[in-house]
Amino acid sequence: ADNHRSKRIWSLVVGIAVLLLAGVGVWYGFHQVRSQDEKDTHEQVPVSASVGVQAQAESLANQKGVSQGVRVYDEGIAAATASKDKYDLYMAKAALQLNNTLYDDALTTARAAEKIKSGIRVWGLMATIYDKKGDTQNALTYYKKAVADPAEFNYAAPAYEVRIKELSQ
Repeated sequence: ADNHRSKRIWSLVVGIAVLLLAGVGVWYGFHQVRSQDEKDTHEQVPVSASVGVQAQAESLANQKGVSQGVRVYDEGIAAATASKDKYDLYMAKAALQLNNTLYDDALTTARAAEKIKSGIRVWGLMATIYDKKGDTQNALTYYKKAVADPAEFNYAAPAYEVRIKELSQ
């Protein structure tokens, strides 16, 4: 009976040790993954300076009027050093102007973005501006350019193709 009892105690001690080791292993693994996630977070591309400008410009436009938002965009564009930031700010400014029916201003701004980077985003925006302005010929030209752009994933092509058919009738 003592032999049986000592085997049970020994089995219990070994079982507890195995559970403790497993627990330590899980804990260690969790912390390794967590510290790697923290490293990955810190190693990601820093948030563009244009994001803060966009947030401030949109907020001011909503609170104090479009002209205040445009002013913030202009200051951000002047201060931006990276062409990607300038492009993003021009695109956001043009969208703000478009959404507030400032079509000529929006086209001027979109053309500035196009000088930095041409492609589906800017051509789609320009097509939309021309479309809203009632300039069917230029809208068709830019919708077709956007649909034909091979350089970028053409997420909007189906919608642009529908609009091309509508405007062509």
